[in-house]
Amino acid sequence: MGSPRRRTSCLSSREFIRRVLPPTVSDNSIDSRSVTPSDTFRRDLILLACLSLLLRWVFRGRWLEGWDSVNFAYGVLHFDPLHHQPHFPGYPVYMAAAKLFHALGADPVAALALTGAVGGGLAVIPLMVLTREAFGSRVAAGAGLLYAVNPLLWLESEKAFSDPFGLLLLLSALAAAGLAYRRSRGFYAAGVLMGLALGVRLSYFPFLVPLAASCFQYSPSVDQGSRRNLLRMLNGGILGVGAWSLPLLFRFPSAALLQAGESHAEGHFTQWGGSIVTDPGALDRLTAFLWNLGPNGFGLWWPDAPQPVVRLLLTLLTLPLLVRGFRQLARAGWTAPFFWAFVPYALWALLGQNLTSVRHVMPLVALLIPVLAAGMATPFSPRSFLPLTFARAVPLLLLPVAVLLTASVSFPLLHLHATEPPTRVQAARYLRESHDHRSAWLLTWNSTRVLEWYAPEWASRVLADPPKALPNGERLLVLSDSPKLDALKRAGYTLRLLRQFERSRYVHTWFHRLDLWEARK
Repeated sequence: MGSPRRRTSCLSSREFIRRVLPPTVSDNSIDSRSVTPSDTFRRDLILLACLSLLLRWVFRGRWLEGWDSVNFAYGVLHFDPLHHQPHFPGYPVYMAAAKLFHALGADPVAALALTGAVGGGLAVIPLMVLTREAFGSRVAAGAGLLYAVNPLLWLESEKAFSDPFGLLLLLSALAAAGLAYRRSRGFYAAGVLMGLALGVRLSYFPFLVPLAASCFQYSPSVDQGSRRNLLRMLNGGILGVGAWSLPLLFRFPSAALLQAGESHAEGHFTQWGGSIVTDPGALDRLTAFLWNLGPNGFGLWWPDAPQPVVRLLLTLLTLPLLVRGFRQLARAGWTAPFFWAFVPYALWALLGQNLTSVRHVMPLVALLIPVLAAGMATPFSPRSFLPLTFARAVPLLLLPVAVLLTASVSFPLLHLHATEPPTRVQAARYLRESHDHRSAWLLTWNSTRVLEWYAPEWASRVLADPPKALPNGERLLVLSDSPKLDALKRAGYTLRLLRQFERSRYVHTWFHRLDLWEARK
């Protein structure tokens, strides 16, 4: 095997402290002989993992947000990807974790919420491990704090979606490959973890590029050792993918699975998936992508965002520090490709994903957090415009200020999520409590699956198309998520607003406002 390439690391935490603090303050205020840097990092890792888990446990979700989350709940009760429980490919690894919580006594909604909370909470561990390899232990601790209170990563961990649990496996795969320079078996572990991550979300496939590239970081040429590393990772990936794909093939007919996969792929890229084929407006897609990444991902300022002053301060702090962090990233040695991995995934999200679902940018936010933490920990040059004393103190102030500002953005959003049901759940409850389903019909589309869960009697009264006429005494109600509103008006109906259901679009981006009308001729 070729010899490892020498890593050009950033300042170690001890060197950083010696440069920033006065000489009388040491890296360890207890005894440098009794506590090693590895002990300190292990302590920080445990504390921040506990903090992250606690925050997500307290605010864990109680509702199903929409179509996909209801599919997941049905999948907990009876897994069947051929009947959208959940839809293809079935998210088998995520479903297995949720079924474990269900077997321990949690109802389907609670099982999904716990899976997201635990996955999102524990994901801080591989993130800190990967950060330490690139930037050092002190930056890793800062990244862990920023991760724990990040608005997007925290909020999405409270919902009944697969992304937080998938993020745990994805970051674990990247961390395993990042540690493989010590033991080449790490490539095998990285392959297994990435194979399992694909069993949560197939959309993580762009990360195969940096993982494969890591196998060749030992030597600039494709030597025997590099090929052996790639083979280890490939074998691990086959095992990881086989762990969830083989049970699917044994349980369900392969022809039926193939047909379901083809149908799902065609729909995703041509009809409802939100790809650039479905929503081709380049400027609108770019705006949506930046909105997902900035105001949602890091709590930055946006014209309609709440807490504009706090967000403006956070923006003025975050953007320059990201630039500083990228400069450090360029000197981070061979671990840098794992952070640059967000480039291929960003292209995939921008072109192939539904940008109305902000959770699709979660891996990008997670990979930018260590870069931001590195920008905060980088000492300011005494030759800059800052006075020497202030220049030394700035890195010590940036992290607590950033954590405080970020938490002040996140807490109100988490409170709203915990106290206000999603708009479609509000609509289902209102219909159930205020209208007689026996004498009314409902025109909707995206709310159908939610009605099946929260108001099943109304699910049987859903119409796909406007009726030409209604029997005497029956009413036609319409939800604004119906794609047949224009057809309804062409059929001669007029709409009277009955009720509006609203929720902050910074809590739930898709259908954050839903109108209920009564249609009359």
